[in-house]
Amino acid sequence: MQEEDSPVPVAAPDPRRLRILLLLREMAEAMDGLQDDYARAVGLHVTDLDAVTHLHGGGEPLTMRELGQRLQLTAGAVTGLVDRLERSGHVTRVADAHDRRRTRLRLTPKAVAMTDRFFADLAQRTLVVLDRYDDDGLAAIESFLEQLPAVLDPARRA
Repeated sequence: MQEEDSPVPVAAPDPRRLRILLLLREMAEAMDGLQDDYARAVGLHVTDLDAVTHLHGGGEPLTMRELGQRLQLTAGAVTGLVDRLERSGHVTRVADAHDRRRTRLRLTPKAVAMTDRFFADLAQRTLVVLDRYDDDGLAAIESFLEQLPAVLDPARRA
């Protein structure tokens, strides 16, 4: 039995919509390949690079538990991953400002620079493609991409 809020397709998608679905799958595969290649190039396991990208950015540094939840890893696996990243000079453990019993994970300048290079190159290449669209096209792309997480999150849990 389907949940009420689960979309139930009534018919096969038309050729254009089917093509978009296939292109999304190709894009996901290309992103995975890009991340695999970059991880190898910088001497990291792809899971370690994935952790670094999750730790990159603004806001308060993540705890090991939060990182584990984002990566869907067990506590033991996260401990091993963080130990590797600490040994390789990508992460440091810092005391939580509000609860000294907890530690948070902070990227080192080396890891920030590595991640910035990865995202800067990807951003530059993506902007070349986005420059081909007018404001209406960009609005449609933006709307579509904003709605995808609401579809993908339940699919991941199913």
